[in-house]
Amino acid sequence: MLLSFLLFLFGCSTGSESSKSMDISNLLEQLEGKWEDGAGYNENWSGMKNDTMLGEGFVIENGELRLIEKLRIINRGQEFVYQATVQGQNDGKTISFPWIAANDSTLVFENQYHDFPNRISYFFIGGSSLKISVESMSDPAKHFELDLIKLK
Repeated sequence: MLLSFLLFLFGCSTGSESSKSMDISNLLEQLEGKWEDGAGYNENWSGMKNDTMLGEGFVIENGELRLIEKLRIINRGQEFVYQATVQGQNDGKTISFPWIAANDSTLVFENQYHDFPNRISYFFIGGSSLKISVESMSDPAKHFELDLIKLK
């Protein structure tokens, strides 16, 4: 699996026109909804409206909801940008990650100038599972993955 993942990333890292020109609306439709990892982390995504898809990442601790991040995917014509505003980080500033690649089951966003993360990848597995990979391009030890299930 790791080899497949590395081959995919190597193939996507060129930002080739074929991967950039792909219509990702189907993947964004799959992302819409409520997702959870079973350990308390959740992501909720609205549908695309006015060229913007809104999301939020939160945890539920002791029955209380605690917002971790406000998320957004903006459609700028053929370019998409993933934006995250993380509570308590980056002086409250929103960090942008331009879309660099996609295939029929994966979205990859990257900002090589941000300290961490540099790359955020969404891997759609079937219709109800999602793996999110959050990684550093300069430090492989700074990497984590979330496995989420779509709630009905």
